[in-house]
Amino acid sequence: MKITVRELIERLKVEDQDLEVYFGGLEFYRLKDRGGVLQVEFNQSVYPDEEGFVVVENHLERRQSKPE
Repeated sequence: MKITVRELIERLKVEDQDLEVYFGGLEFYRLKDRGGVLQVEFNQSVYPDEEGFVVVENHLERRQSKPE
């Protein structure tokens, strides 16, 4: 799905400006101009595989648990 930055801003204007935005378990990384397209980037890659299933790859280092 693609929408323009203008459309996104208009949709966000009607929301409480203090609400947190939830990305369904993905961790927001940055916004990146890709030459005419603004890409929302996450610390995870999400893409369909050959069979149409959604794959999520986490690029964050695993956090080690605290020693007991």
